[in-house]
Amino acid sequence: MKKLSFWGGLIGALIIAGTAYGAAKALTHPTDLLLVNIATGVSNLLWIGFGVFLIAIYLKSKKLEDAGHIPVMSQPNTPEDIELLRKRRNWVFGFVILFEILGSVPTWILNNYAGGLTLVNTGVIFDVLSNMAFLYIAIELFRDKKNVLNLLFLTMIFYTLGGGVIGMLRQHWVGVIIGVLFAIYFVYGIKAPLNRRNHRIAHLIILPAFVIIASTYPFFDNGNIPELAKKDALFAQEYTTINNRLAGSYSLYLEREVPSESDIQDVQNAVTRKDAKLQEIISNMNALQAEYNKQLPSIPQQKTLEYLRLTLAVIDLDREQGDIIKELMNYSTNLDFTRFSSEQKENISVLKDKINDYNTQITAAQFRRNNSNLSI
Repeated sequence: MKKLSFWGGLIGALIIAGTAYGAAKALTHPTDLLLVNIATGVSNLLWIGFGVFLIAIYLKSKKLEDAGHIPVMSQPNTPEDIELLRKRRNWVFGFVILFEILGSVPTWILNNYAGGLTLVNTGVIFDVLSNMAFLYIAIELFRDKKNVLNLLFLTMIFYTLGGGVIGMLRQHWVGVIIGVLFAIYFVYGIKAPLNRRNHRIAHLIILPAFVIIASTYPFFDNGNIPELAKKDALFAQEYTTINNRLAGSYSLYLEREVPSESDIQDVQNAVTRKDAKLQEIISNMNALQAEYNKQLPSIPQQKTLEYLRLTLAVIDLDREQGDIIKELMNYSTNLDFTRFSSEQKENISVLKDKINDYNTQITAAQFRRNNSNLSI
């Protein structure tokens, strides 16, 4: 157990160091989303607590070593060796279960349990109940209860089958595969004859393979999000170009004491092109929101949905301003600028003030979005 406790202590220190930075950033730069702030804070506290737990195990082991309790190296596959492997297996199982539970906590906090028995809701509720059983099992593993492996085996089979059915109904095939690999690791570790060879296969081959594949989960099990995100970036570039053209045309209109028909027509055309592009952007963002809502709740997902919501609020203001610009151009079309009345002059001034007021509102909405601490 000496090497195991040393690596546990090192991992604990790394967890605390990494989490402390994220926790400090979250505390000093909270979002406007209460549940996201709670999920972030609770998750950080649990991870720091887990790191402290690992370091405490190392310090206890070091204290025993300093007191002269140095473990004797046993011969391979002797009864003493098998007993040592059994204890190591239980501890590794316990740590893996705790890792899995800690990774799921933000989802449990962020889930909308009032949303009815949707597939996502059903999956989260099933996960919460299953992990309560896993938490009990992990505690019993650390206490070295000899009959707990049978309970772990049955719970893992139930968890894999239930989660697999829900995953297939949600058409999240990568998640189903990862769940099966998770079960294979535990089933092999429990049922394979306990010797050094099988111990290494379980914990040095199957477990790392599971961790590597599980870490790539977000890259493969995200539906149409990558494609829609690429379109969003492309639309944003095209929008910038179109908006700059509109700004140039409108500025030219303002500079003219007597705007020509072509000046007015240029602005009208630019507004039409901008409206068409904004409609494409809105449709794409609505599709993005729908795809994100199919995912299990997570802190990055909630931040992204909020960013999309705030962006759509900016777009709504942008479209409303476009309508005022159209109204101004339509009014200007039938107007003789060389001799227009004071009432007509006042009407134009009112429309121009409305457009300028929308510029202020758009800037404020953009500032709020860009300073909402929604970076992932």
